[in-house]
Amino acid sequence: MDRALGSRLARAAAAVALLTVWAEPHLARAEPTAAERALATTLFRAGRELLAEGRFAEACEKLAESQRLDPGGGTLLNLAICHEQLGKTATAWTELNESLALALREGRGDREDIAREHLAAVGPRVPRLIVDLQPGASVPDLVISVDELVVRGPALGTAVPLDPGRHRVTARAPGYVEVERYVDLSEGQTQRVEIPKLEPVAPPAPPAPPPSPPAADASPPAVSGLGHAGQIGMVVRADVDGKARGALATVGLSFAFGDHVEPALAAMVGPSFGVWAGGTVYVLKGAIKPAVVLGVPTYFVQGVRPGLHGALGAQWDPARFFGAFVLLGGQAHPWAPPGYDRLELVPSAGIQVRL
Repeated sequence: MDRALGSRLARAAAAVALLTVWAEPHLARAEPTAAERALATTLFRAGRELLAEGRFAEACEKLAESQRLDPGGGTLLNLAICHEQLGKTATAWTELNESLALALREGRGDREDIAREHLAAVGPRVPRLIVDLQPGASVPDLVISVDELVVRGPALGTAVPLDPGRHRVTARAPGYVEVERYVDLSEGQTQRVEIPKLEPVAPPAPPAPPPSPPAADASPPAVSGLGHAGQIGMVVRADVDGKARGALATVGLSFAFGDHVEPALAAMVGPSFGVWAGGTVYVLKGAIKPAVVLGVPTYFVQGVRPGLHGALGAQWDPARFFGAFVLLGGQAHPWAPPGYDRLELVPSAGIQVRL
């Protein structure tokens, strides 16, 4: 233990020893119950013992609760001395001044001497903070606070006693951005904080104007949405014999590679049966587009009889998922069996449904 701390402990112990013989006069308040008075006495004695042992934090808690339950000048003086030893110099300074005033009013010279002795020791150790305004910083409804203490106009520029440690200083007013400062105070130190001019809160951004209605467009519908890239379709086509001897139904599936090439595979059903493999090439994109059809029809007539099919026409697509077409073309059957035409005119019409 260093010499300064030993001196402080000795002085605190001497004060406690003297205070133990004091009767506790009560401050003006509602009279405590018998149970509250008994508990306050027990806490006072326990706090006094802890104070003598140098266990200041525990001692202050018990003495503070005793003072709350049954306020007395002796308890208050013990609590002030405890806070002094704990390093809460501003708290101790305030309590010592209250104790001195009580002692003078009650004619307690013994308590007066102890209070004056400790005030002389603790007074120079109390940190103080001066809060002031910079020129032009005063605004309507300005509230300045140091921790939980509101510093009003008359207190500005006055040294406010505070316990050592960190303290938060704030300044706020309606319509302005809050200012916040932190100050670290050590024993015996006096610092000054100046509140700058508060900045007005930025007004909220005006709401975005509603979107303007789309302008009327008399131009024909764009055809870019009528491409068929990547679509799978079902084709139903009627191939009519050019000599009006009947018709053949071709039913199958198609798949669009891009917007211009669409291969297909279909079954041929009618007077003859077979398989048609080929595709359509679209010259343009749009609702109405020229088309070139090339394919290999294979008939199952007295064996397998492949041929060639070519046609020109147009397709009308009112939407991406539906179309209709007409074609005029011909078929060649180099391996046709006897009795069958090797060349024939084949007009066609059909529809196509796409996914």
